[in-house]
Amino acid sequence: MSHLVESCRNLAEILSTESMSIPYEEEEGSKFALSFDLEVDDSEQIVDFYQEWGYVVIRNVFNPEQCETTCDAMWSYAEASNPGLLRNDPRTWEAYQSNGKYGLSARGPVFDKTLLQNRSNTKMAQALSIVLQTSVEDVMVSHDRFTIYRATALQDSAYKYQEQEPEQGEREGGEEEEKGQSSSSSSSSSSSSSGDSREFGKRFITGRRNVHLDLNPWWYLEASSDILIGADSLTYTDPQDFIKENNLVVSSMGPHVQCVMNFVDNSDDDGGTIIVPKFHKYIHQFCEEYKMLRKPVPFLTFNEKRVKEKECEDLLLNYAHRIPIRAGSLLIWNQIVAHGTQPNSSTRNRLAQFVKAFSRESVFTSLHASEEAMRRRDKSTQVPQKWHYQGMERLQRRAENLKRLLDAAAMNDKEKEMKPKVTGEGEGGDEGEGISLLGISLFGLDVLNQEKV
Repeated sequence: MSHLVESCRNLAEILSTESMSIPYEEEEGSKFALSFDLEVDDSEQIVDFYQEWGYVVIRNVFNPEQCETTCDAMWSYAEASNPGLLRNDPRTWEAYQSNGKYGLSARGPVFDKTLLQNRSNTKMAQALSIVLQTSVEDVMVSHDRFTIYRATALQDSAYKYQEQEPEQGEREGGEEEEKGQSSSSSSSSSSSSSGDSREFGKRFITGRRNVHLDLNPWWYLEASSDILIGADSLTYTDPQDFIKENNLVVSSMGPHVQCVMNFVDNSDDDGGTIIVPKFHKYIHQFCEEYKMLRKPVPFLTFNEKRVKEKECEDLLLNYAHRIPIRAGSLLIWNQIVAHGTQPNSSTRNRLAQFVKAFSRESVFTSLHASEEAMRRRDKSTQVPQKWHYQGMERLQRRAENLKRLLDAAAMNDKEKEMKPKVTGEGEGGDEGEGISLLGISLFGLDVLNQEKV
């Protein structure tokens, strides 16, 4: 039903009539959301599901070894950045200084060798190509961060040093069991202690259950020239520009998707992404009904202390669903789908990596964005009279500064050189050193001449 027809009903009425309960795997007792396998399922099935629900889960994108290696890389980065942190000792977890309320590893993008290889994973590129409905050669990806949601429900004794030394038998049975079941590089935590409270771990909770949009939905629909000017002004000399670009999206830039690469089984109570399914169908309705929430910022969040904002978020949270997924899976959702996170309330850790993807043609090389901005110029806009969106110049700046950051990361790599290099047409950067030919394309480095690459 079109948004014009729906305009006679409010969003609450519309959502109440939709089938919003997400489908799960068919096997009895499964706790994971329905997923697709690129080697089994037809591409058309994947696209149909994505277009209906606004998200899709692709399983078996990363194999067990890749998951194990990635978890080790994440913990190693976190331990190096947070002195005193030890992955297998929950008593040290307070040392992990995450950025913001999402357990983020850093303020800016992380250029770890393993995480870069994940961003150029062959199966992931194939999945993104299917969902974006473009060629793999046209797909580009972002550079972002990873997250660790620490287990919050262990017994207090797992998190705190004992005031008195336990008896020898207790040490061998209890302490070793805690260490063995607390998060290793690949799995999660559990405590067999009994009778202790479970309050201490709550300090690791990553904020409240929430939803948001990583773009301004009103500017998105209007193809706001302010966003295009903002994108055009990114120099990428500051690594933070690679984070800022994620929000600078309008409809004339074509489809954009956000993704979570998941590396340990992520059950409902382990915390993680929540989605308001089918929200993309009603984005026009939402923007019309809640236009009083419009703000001049490139994202939409809700302040629970403001009545109308809380009312809106509560409505969306009422229809939001956790998307529990298996290790090695890729969760993809349309960037105009309201989404958020739910904190960890379990004895297991969550380890995941973020990435965004989009069409190179639509964002950088198409004239449509510039033409749309000029068409929409009016008295209220700040678009200079002779301004045109310089997408290719921006792409060149992005590539040059990304290469500089990758070179700097390579210099800091104590194990082996990590300069961008071709590893072969058929190898998608899943194994081996360096950045694959596919990775060079996905990162946009191919716009540089061979001497620079």
